Amino acid sequence: MLLNQGWEEKKVNDRFNMQRRIDEEEKVIANADVVIVSTRHEIETQYMGYHNRLQANFKNTAGS
Repeated sequence: MLLNQGWEEKKVNDRFNMQRRIDEEEKVIANADVVIVSTRHEIETQYMGYHNRLQANFKNTAGS
């Protein structure tokens, strides 16, 4: 979103530590017994960019 608003990637990383956050989220996804989500859409959109999404055990609470 910030990149779409014209922020440079370096500025985003410097200000918000985004790469560190993403790295930590990757570890959590890789090591979690289950990742709880509300919808299939959440998996397909919000988790699409994560490398470890393919090994994640998603549990959809809505059942769709």
